[in-house]
Amino acid sequence: MDNNIRYKNYRCSEDLVFSLETFLKAQGIVLLNNYICYNYIVRDFDEEYKSITHDVDLRFLKETLNAYRDYRIITEDYPKEIQVTVNPYLMFWMNAWRSASLTKENNIELLKKVRYFKKIHKSSLKSRLLLSAMSTMLESSIYTR
Repeated sequence: MDNNIRYKNYRCSEDLVFSLETFLKAQGIVLLNNYICYNYIVRDFDEEYKSITHDVDLRFLKETLNAYRDYRIITEDYPKEIQVTVNPYLMFWMNAWRSASLTKENNIELLKKVRYFKKIHKSSLKSRLLLSAMSTMLESSIYTR
């Protein structure tokens, strides 16, 4: 509360940015040995809608990219080691995109976002390569349809 950290208004990926910002602004972190805690929320929806990631759609993909953008903004003034921790997240996005049924227009919209991220992300070679792979995947999808 002292740092005014709030969940973003995303349907998905809101925990990525919240957790990162919380860890970076914490004065200390405590590790509890021999303590297991798991918090799981069961949504009261029909079975097919219980999982947010069940159906990957344009909104899901755009919001995960927005979370990535927020992640980059938060880590901008931190060392490269903090900034590159997003690489598994980018790989998750690529796998999610592969399972989506998107139109050519949807992919064009996503490509614009990915190209923007390529411009602002200068710190990590691996991240830049992943963003290039994302661009290539989207371009292939757009120009082969």
